[in-house]
Amino acid sequence: MEEFLPGDKVEFIDDNSSGKVISIIDKSQLMIELEEGLEIPVQKDDIIKVSSRKPKPESLSEKYKEDATALHKPISEQSGIQLAIINEHDNLFSFHLINDTSKFIYFTFYEKSEKNEQAVTKGELKSFEHSRLTNLDISKFDTLAEYELQILIFDQNASKIPEPIIYSFKPKGKNFINQNTNAPLINQKAYLISIDKKSTKVQKTIIKQKQDKPSPPQNIHKIDKPSNIIDLHIEKINPNYEIMSKREIFDSQFNYFINSLEKAIALNFEKIVFIHGIGVSSLKNKITDYLNKNENIKEVKDADIRTFGFGATEVIFSK
Repeated sequence: MEEFLPGDKVEFIDDNSSGKVISIIDKSQLMIELEEGLEIPVQKDDIIKVSSRKPKPESLSEKYKEDATALHKPISEQSGIQLAIINEHDNLFSFHLINDTSKFIYFTFYEKSEKNEQAVTKGELKSFEHSRLTNLDISKFDTLAEYELQILIFDQNASKIPEPIIYSFKPKGKNFINQNTNAPLINQKAYLISIDKKSTKVQKTIIKQKQDKPSPPQNIHKIDKPSNIIDLHIEKINPNYEIMSKREIFDSQFNYFINSLEKAIALNFEKIVFIHGIGVSSLKNKITDYLNKNENIKEVKDADIRTFGFGATEVIFSK
């Protein structure tokens, strides 16, 4: 969760309202003074900081430079694949999967009980990304089912095929009292479990095949160019959005926009359309601000209303 201090200027995620922080009520609430002078209590998840002591990048190229630096983090400084358990408030704990490596991983998170087994969530994590898996009530830990993480690793620089990883665990309240470790990437105090060090590697099964005839070569499929119409609605980006906070949804949408824009520039697109909707003006404002400062962009305008309605922005790239 983003940290706020008195005096910080903020903007509401759901509309154009803005104000500044007057005081901190508790770990989840702030007292905000609106532009009209009215003071109201607000949840941290409902706002974003629009001014910070950290200088704002002047252009997207500077933003890309920071991302490139992170992607070249030395292996000695990477903490691996980890499960972070964070106390959100009172008895509520959240489970996060952290990929603090230069590898790409696919994961599936299951719940297993005596009666049945079911998938809770699935997804993928690029290098140095993290994702919330689920929320759990600590008062129910002793009666909870067992959980299992299954992970597939893609490592472009691997000299041999990485083995799949399976990690099973059953939450118990006493395991999560000590939350003094700072979780990498999330930057919150958490109970950490190193998945890639404590997991069970999947046993290999070798299938003998007849060698009378060599196997025919597999068809090589051409990879299609990414779409130049990008839908930023959260349900199109992350199927698990229902367990995400408003702040996490906003960050996920903006990061997806940045990633799509980078691909379009790298692949020499002539134009691209971002569908952001009309209900989240703060997202459109932040997107427009970044676009207007990018030297690779010739024009930013509202997309065709007949095709996309009022909630889309068209970007024309410089040739």
